[in-house]
Amino acid sequence: MLRKLFVFIVLLTSPALADKLIGVDANYWLDLQNNGTHWSADPLPTFANAGFDSFRLRIWTGDDGVNGLNYATQTALAAKAAGLKPYAVIFLSDNWADMVKQPAPAIWKDLSGKDKTKAITEYTEKVARHLQDAGLDIDLFQIGNEIDFGICGVFEEAWPNRVSLDYMRAKIWPDMVPLIRAAELGVQKVRPDAKFMLHLAQWQNADYCNAFFNFMIEHKVQIDDVALTYYPTSAEKPEQRTLAFMSRQIDTISEAVKRPVIICESGYPAAAQFGGQFSMWNKPVDGYTLDEAGQAKWLADYLAMGKANPHLSGLFYWSPEWINGGLWDAFALFDSSGKARPALAQQLQGSFRRLPTTTPTTDVHPVPAPAVTANLHVYLGDLHSHTANSDGSGTPAEAYAYARDKAGLDFLAITDHNHILFGKDKAPYADIDKTYSGDAETSCIAAAKKANQDGKFIALYGQEFSSMSGGNHVNVFDAPNIIDVPNGQFDGLVDWLDKHRDTTGQLPIVMFNHPGLSYPLNAVGRKEYGRDDFGDDATWIKKMGEVTPLIEILNGEPKGNTYAHDAPQIMDGYLRIFLRLGFHLAPTADQDNHHGQWGSITDARTGILAPELTKSALLDALRLRHTYASEDKNLRMIATVNDHLCGDILHDGGATKIAIHLDDPDEPDATYTVDAYRGAINGEAAKIVQTVTLGHEQSAGAFVGFDGPTLETSGQFIYFRITQRGNDGSTDQAWTAPVWYEK
Repeated sequence: MLRKLFVFIVLLTSPALADKLIGVDANYWLDLQNNGTHWSADPLPTFANAGFDSFRLRIWTGDDGVNGLNYATQTALAAKAAGLKPYAVIFLSDNWADMVKQPAPAIWKDLSGKDKTKAITEYTEKVARHLQDAGLDIDLFQIGNEIDFGICGVFEEAWPNRVSLDYMRAKIWPDMVPLIRAAELGVQKVRPDAKFMLHLAQWQNADYCNAFFNFMIEHKVQIDDVALTYYPTSAEKPEQRTLAFMSRQIDTISEAVKRPVIICESGYPAAAQFGGQFSMWNKPVDGYTLDEAGQAKWLADYLAMGKANPHLSGLFYWSPEWINGGLWDAFALFDSSGKARPALAQQLQGSFRRLPTTTPTTDVHPVPAPAVTANLHVYLGDLHSHTANSDGSGTPAEAYAYARDKAGLDFLAITDHNHILFGKDKAPYADIDKTYSGDAETSCIAAAKKANQDGKFIALYGQEFSSMSGGNHVNVFDAPNIIDVPNGQFDGLVDWLDKHRDTTGQLPIVMFNHPGLSYPLNAVGRKEYGRDDFGDDATWIKKMGEVTPLIEILNGEPKGNTYAHDAPQIMDGYLRIFLRLGFHLAPTADQDNHHGQWGSITDARTGILAPELTKSALLDALRLRHTYASEDKNLRMIATVNDHLCGDILHDGGATKIAIHLDDPDEPDATYTVDAYRGAINGEAAKIVQTVTLGHEQSAGAFVGFDGPTLETSGQFIYFRITQRGNDGSTDQAWTAPVWYEK
């Protein structure tokens, strides 16, 4: 669906909402995932790809349970790995604390005075130290949540007293001060440079906010930002629901307390009627309908307001991941099936980056084909499929014939499980080996040899090693025999590979399959791909990295059942995780076919850049990481950096010259963006540092060039994500392999 080349390229040089936090409060993500919720794409990387950069982390007292310290740490690590920088909300409660309740946790309910402040200081010091020891560089802390009428057991119940500023100044706020200062002191023992903010829910009441924040500042509470809740459809008065009203409130409060404002909770419903305790929050904002289109329009304008207001330092969307039925579903940015709603989809398509008012052009021009691309071709296929030899359907011969004749693939790899994972009985290795390398026509290797036709179709074969509980799956290509290594023993796998070379005499190639699906509790699970088998992470990365040049970032067939994926999984966020760890990996896009239709059940394709269509040429290209992943079934793409193919390692840093060739005749009127990601091994997570928009066709078969991001320090890498938008609003994306700069 992407078409042939382009002339008009616009570079948006000013990041939207520069120097402002754009975040999500998505703390239900882990609990929902643990209880079987499925989204069409992992929410955290999806939010990062949409332009969010921050994560509001909820922490309740206690180590265990939802929102306890361990849960919060797991959530924060996953958010960080996805490219979202966490800030911490220390509730000083063991459960919900908000505008209508502020209970002290059970462990402190009988404490008062110095005993209570001492316990709070010890607790917040423990929290800050735990987060720091976990590798989380959190420098912004919010003490309490919606503390309008109290905190940690100090709370005013009577409404007439709440609305009396004189009463609150005399009776409630003074008792809150030592508790808040004690919490800040504990954090400062670990992070002397920490910044703090306090959070109120009464966004309509500027007088109350001004009085509260100024009282706290006068009584030596450190406040670097003031935080507000903002749910426009909850307001009774229509004039208070508008973005213009909220912008004026921000100005008024910020000028009165001389602090910037962060909107730490906000949302807009995508339905007019919904259940749960927030069912009355369905009062429309003038100009925004209560449906998905209205939600999308409101979010775009909310972000634009955030960019325009000089007193606003950040804005967050609350629980965009929630699809659990009732309560908050209407406000979520995913629908009940787990698909991104238009409000989120438009951000994935670049709305954040369209906010700048100026769009200076960059010098983009036709360039000669880079020398490295001479005699190079693009071949499209699928590196992950199954037959009835394990838990799929059909025979290898049927799979190869279907992929070649009906799906039109250039290559197919059959990768049946080397262990029988389903059913009560597991066949002995010897019996499984017969289905893989035996003489029978149903044997995978025998069928591959018969189906292979150099120049027309390449029948690859391999096997999927291990199990989810044993550390996730990997594909091992062109191995001569069944891998008789117990599930999960990846150190044993590495030893086995050294003794069982492929048909080219080299170590068989390994591919990380569907990352993150087996151990979602952390960014990378303790067992993930043998992380627990090599003694330490450095050895794991070195040993597994030596044999693994590929990672699958698109996976799944939509007609799956309980043991196959129920929707295509987009896992490009895990590409960034493993790149940052130090793996040198190129992305692939596969179908994991279990129900036939090899190559046609989705449009996902792996592109391989090779000089000819032979098995040895394809294996060499895979080993060199000369691949790309595409949601489009016939996109042919070649990208180079300083005359090196994506996938290569550069030994000279500095400026980069990018050349890209795209060829897809299906949609001549589509438009495109190229997002350049840059990150560093053991350094900054990969983020978009340049966006280029491509327009009209220039000439078939040509390359266009432009100046790309610089590679300044050894260990940095860049790669590109290309998004195509059709006239109907549909999008497809493709991801190149990275290039690394290593001295």
